[in-house]
Amino acid sequence: MGRMALRRSLVLAAAGSLVMVPALAACGGGSSSSSSAAPPEKLTVALGAVAVTLSPVWLAQQLGYFKDAGVDVTISNAGGQVATSVASGQADVAMLGLPGALAVANQGRATSVIGWVLGKRGSGFTVGRPGINSITDCKTLATLPPGTSIYAWGEIYKSAFGATYQHVTFGDPPTVVANVVSGNVDCALTSYDQFYAGIKAGKLHLIVDPRDEASLPAQIRSTDFMDASLWGATDTLKSKREAVTRFMVGFKRALAYIKSATPEQIADTLLQNNDWKTFPREDLVALAAANKPLLGGPEAGYISEKNWQGALQVAKLGGLAYVDPASPKWSYQTLVDMSYFDAAKTS
Repeated sequence: MGRMALRRSLVLAAAGSLVMVPALAACGGGSSSSSSAAPPEKLTVALGAVAVTLSPVWLAQQLGYFKDAGVDVTISNAGGQVATSVASGQADVAMLGLPGALAVANQGRATSVIGWVLGKRGSGFTVGRPGINSITDCKTLATLPPGTSIYAWGEIYKSAFGATYQHVTFGDPPTVVANVVSGNVDCALTSYDQFYAGIKAGKLHLIVDPRDEASLPAQIRSTDFMDASLWGATDTLKSKREAVTRFMVGFKRALAYIKSATPEQIADTLLQNNDWKTFPREDLVALAAANKPLLGGPEAGYISEKNWQGALQVAKLGGLAYVDPASPKWSYQTLVDMSYFDAAKTS
């Protein structure tokens, strides 16, 4: 597959997807059977793209972790409609950036965040066109609009590095990339997956690599965000508690596999799945290597109260003006439910 095809397949890496959520009607999930003789629990997980940033769910599927846990997981590529799919009850769990969960909650739908997929500034990779050597050289920075993690990292970097660039916002990551490749803007910010083809072709180069903490200003080295997270409608998750818990068993095992496996092993496992067969192995190896340290966030999928408060601060800075980190509406106790994660025993 050529570079353009690869880029299209990574159009909506969840970390920075612009969330479009319509007015929500009340909806609920179906109940699950607790009989030991019943067939495997069923669960539908919605995500926005076939992307290495979201690979734990495919790895768990391909390695048989979901089957071993007794859950039949359907992976639904919902494109830009992930939040809508979950809010309407078409899917049970979303694998999407935290802004999606916050947007749904803000519309009055009880929402629970249950796991951390991508963190450690995974949407904070910044590139420059030829001639740009540092982020302080950037006069213009292409990002997604306010309300996304990508915009938030742009604001954080601007303050921390003492940069003076202006945000130029676009509706999707491929357009962000196209504008820096063409020279319409000096620099751009999104996930590594989106920049990979341009970097490989020598048209772009990294000027901020969030994996290299020593290169970051000291005041942001501990700053983190749920660039991709697991969440769902609270009532749906509760009605399918057994299925969700079993899903989390597979998810946790996949994160452990990512930690121990080589990028080559991760790529070869993904290539066994039909959704990934068109990806060049060389590209998957490179993307697995880039994302391996970012997947699972700082606590291997767990969300602590301290990290939740930090994520709310990033969300507000990123343009979600309705988020008040001090309000009970947005508290850890209201919006985070780690009971599924805690109940998911992997050994």
